[in-house]
Amino acid sequence: RLSNADQERMLLLLSAVPHSTDAKGRSEVLARCGGLPLVIAVVARMVRLRAAEKPWQDALRLFETNRIGTSTSPGDTT
Repeated sequence: RLSNADQERMLLLLSAVPHSTDAKGRSEVLARCGGLPLVIAVVARMVRLRAAEKPWQDALRLFETNRIGTSTSPGDTT
């Protein structure tokens, strides 16, 4: 069962693509966001604006190509 904070994070992502049935992809995107609400909000907006056929795979592709991501310190590229 998800904690309250995790439920709120998931709802934020769901607000981008409420009709999506890809729970696995959505969970992977949420994990890649590192639990950071601002990153989740930015990714959710990007997903909504890009209107891709497979939104969560599109978001994961953006993470993989380093177009979006989280880092622990300025200049960290890992």
